[in-house]
Amino acid sequence: PYPHGQLVEALAAPRGPALDGLAVFETYAIAAALRGADAALKAAEVHAIRFDRGLALGGKAAFYFTGALHDLEAAMERALPAIGAGLLVGHEIIANPHPQTTA
Repeated sequence: PYPHGQLVEALAAPRGPALDGLAVFETYAIAAALRGADAALKAAEVHAIRFDRGLALGGKAAFYFTGALHDLEAAMERALPAIGAGLLVGHEIIANPHPQTTA
């Protein structure tokens, strides 16, 4: 029932560069992104980097997280259903991203 601790930190401020891989999903609603982010963080050993939300995005939200590729895949597998039908804009997992990718 309680959000993962890293989710609160990601809402406050971005974190450092990605490790083995970078995963991101974008949603049409901030609440959907919060559900997906919480599910991802609870599903596997991944680390929140940034949570973009708000008015500049037209109400959309994006969540970025990092970790080993197998953990990113497991986290994304749990996040997508938690987001809810029709609320996902897109998602991607990037192996070995350039450090500036998360800037």
